[in-house]
Amino acid sequence: MAVFSSTGGLLASYGRVDDDEEEERGVRGSTGTLRLKEPAGVAVDGTGSLFIADTGNDRVLKLSSAGAVLLELGGRSPRIFKKPSGVAVDAGGTIYVADTGNGRMQVFSSSGGLRAQFLLPPVRFPDDEDDRDDEEEDERGKPVGVAVDAAGRVYAADSKGRRVVIFDAAGALLAERPVAGRPAGVAVSPDGDCLLVADRKNGRVLKFDRDGAQNLAFGRRGGDDDDDDASPKDGAVVFGKPFGLALDAAGTLWVADRNAERLRAFALPTGRPSLVVPAPRQGDESTARGVVDSDEGGMVARRDGAAVLVGPEALARDLKVTVSPASQDTDAREASSRRQGLTPASPAVAYGPEGTAFKKPVTLVLPYVAALAGTGAKGLKVAYWNPDKRAWEELESQVDAVKRTVTATTTHFSLYQVMAPTQAAVALAPAADPAFFLRDLYVFPNPAVGGARPTFHLAVGVADKVTLRIYDISGQDVHQATIDTPPSIVDDGAGPKYAYEYPWNGHIPSGVYLYTIVAEKSGQPAIRKAGKFSVVR
Repeated sequence: MAVFSSTGGLLASYGRVDDDEEEERGVRGSTGTLRLKEPAGVAVDGTGSLFIADTGNDRVLKLSSAGAVLLELGGRSPRIFKKPSGVAVDAGGTIYVADTGNGRMQVFSSSGGLRAQFLLPPVRFPDDEDDRDDEEEDERGKPVGVAVDAAGRVYAADSKGRRVVIFDAAGALLAERPVAGRPAGVAVSPDGDCLLVADRKNGRVLKFDRDGAQNLAFGRRGGDDDDDDASPKDGAVVFGKPFGLALDAAGTLWVADRNAERLRAFALPTGRPSLVVPAPRQGDESTARGVVDSDEGGMVARRDGAAVLVGPEALARDLKVTVSPASQDTDAREASSRRQGLTPASPAVAYGPEGTAFKKPVTLVLPYVAALAGTGAKGLKVAYWNPDKRAWEELESQVDAVKRTVTATTTHFSLYQVMAPTQAAVALAPAADPAFFLRDLYVFPNPAVGGARPTFHLAVGVADKVTLRIYDISGQDVHQATIDTPPSIVDDGAGPKYAYEYPWNGHIPSGVYLYTIVAEKSGQPAIRKAGKFSVVR
């Protein structure tokens, strides 16, 4: 838990974060060291006391500004909450808790006495809604964030129902505000005229008036090419995943950007950032990090295409996932691959946290190196390194020869690598034909999405020179390259052949592009081809 001044200066910090156990945070209080588990919501009352929704421990804590424990609501015994995610306090000290797992709001006096409980109204899903329970069409909502105005109206951000539900002080339903996304945090002005909602799915903040009319929306989800600062190249406000919101007395909106691990302040109503309080950056571009939502699932991907796709409800709770280079057991892994007759066709990738188990299978995507795959692209498989057996275990896999990736499913995180067919099989493969004629031409991936680099593949045998020109949709020349180096031997699933491959690097704006390729060889007619591809950021 950290406390900052209005200018971003660190005022106080309670406890610490363990590198090996990120979900546990220690808070030093008057009764000793308490362990928080997945704390999600925080509020401050008029005296400076802190209220924490300790989600994983099914409780809400009240701490003094010095970190002493003043009040504890819930816990394992008696268990009055189920994964509470939000907490708010009004001017009189009344405590409002979003009891997420039970689909209800609970209201307590300043001393912890229960005053009221009220359920969120049922959610009726459309026929194509993927959140519907198989056994019932109507379900209770899931309150995540909570706020209260000066009149005692309670605002609950219902993530499951994609709405904000408004109650009066007695729990009577007043209104519902639909949100086209996944509402998480919510904040409201004292008079109720300004309602702000964090849409974690689309990476934006929405502003509504008292009557429910949306009059401001700002922000977007960041991509691989967006800088982690407040002013990206296109001038837009970029969020990782906006989650918690707070509106201070001066009208400044504070946004907890969870995936980017920072706080940001905005002066309404412009939606332009006035302050950013970043978390320290760690690692480099060879490692991808992202928080995967337990309800929605998600994907974490590196620039080279190594990724993991987690489906809805595969996790018991939200998880910070890493996709990084593997360094452990290098000698043992190499010795085992030789002993097992396997040839590595990709760098090893560590998916973490190591040992994470999933309730449903997740999909791993690993890019392979064509030059290492030999002639057996169709036989490539993802292999799991079993540290107990100190051996590789191959998984059922699917090869995409165009995208140069291999996918497989697993129920746990560990170290994985693409393995090629045995050397004996490679030795028996036919040789590539150097004759100069067109075999195939394509761009992969097409479209290039989320920072992926479009790569041109031209198989024409052996040429003297290949010239590439790229144009935008208006016909303006935006890039050109000449390839006069020898081609590689590539097998994209149709047998080995000589091919020229050129990746277009650099910052590439979204759009549709046209290209021409000319391959030349002395004494023969040139091969001229054109095509188009698209880039989506």
